[in-house]
Amino acid sequence: MIPRVYDNQHLHDGNGGFVVNGPTGPWNPDEMAAVVTFVIKQDGNGAGVAVGIGETTLLRRKPNGADFDWSATVTHISGPAFKAGDADVQAWASVAKTGGPGEYDWYVDVTIVNP
Repeated sequence: MIPRVYDNQHLHDGNGGFVVNGPTGPWNPDEMAAVVTFVIKQDGNGAGVAVGIGETTLLRRKPNGADFDWSATVTHISGPAFKAGDADVQAWASVAKTGGPGEYDWYVDVTIVNP
């Protein structure tokens, strides 16, 4: 599994609520399950920086190892509400493998768009 975050993320309401989502990528035969955690931040153009965090539920490998989408609700931590515009995400996937734990990490610029 080489998880990613989609370039476009969609606000779900006028209060800045949304989920972050992306594909897991194909799973290797020794990968059994994973959890993706992330931090998202957005410059408020003088109003401060919006910061949020999130974590998926346990993601389990499909029998055929096929990829699927993951999603997790953003919990707003500080700064102004998230709005349409540029943001960035730092994410980590903690992976349970038959030979022991593994981890993937990545950084991606995203665009938050209105519903």
